[in-house]
Amino acid sequence: MLADALVSWLSRCGENDLIALNAKKFTSSNVPEDEGGMTESDQRTVLEQFHTGEVKVLVSTSVAEEGLDIRQCNIVIKYNHIGNEVSKVQTQGRSRTFGGVSILLAFPDILERERMNCLRAELMKKALDKIGEKNQAEFRRAVNEYQSQLFLLWDLAEREEALRRLQMRDVPFKVQTRTQQVERHHPTEAPEEQDVCKIREAAEASLSKDRDA
Repeated sequence: MLADALVSWLSRCGENDLIALNAKKFTSSNVPEDEGGMTESDQRTVLEQFHTGEVKVLVSTSVAEEGLDIRQCNIVIKYNHIGNEVSKVQTQGRSRTFGGVSILLAFPDILERERMNCLRAELMKKALDKIGEKNQAEFRRAVNEYQSQLFLLWDLAEREEALRRLQMRDVPFKVQTRTQQVERHHPTEAPEEQDVCKIREAAEASLSKDRDA
């Protein structure tokens, strides 16, 4: 496994400064040990050694992104690995000390995806800040309005599907079996087309009003 290989190299590379880092691997407890995983007990031991400074480098899989509180970490180096904007924020949160940094070493296509993650993370932060500016009643009203529009559109989609089925109900189709062909029809009912048009007009008017606002 790559984590084992890196730890092994750091331990026998001949560079005293690197050997003194006492690198240890940190991998998932959901993976068997013979496939590179660790037990939860081993995970706790390694984290405690890192907290005390006995271990100065953790060679980890993506499991280290998932909510671990490693306050002593001052630098995170990722190699050809990114997630989405959420995991990017989580990775930045791993370097908790003042002046901590996160570094990505990757191929150009992965770097481009990470740049997009940076933009999305910034938009996410702005959205959360905007939400924080609203009082509870105003925020609840905005959410209720948005949900009402979604329900209206969902209802429209269901009625359009029902209308389509109604229009197709007199179209026969055949079910082929090994011994026979059975001719069947669609037994279904649907709302009037006029109702669908009314719902569509209401939904479009509501969305248009929001865009103008």
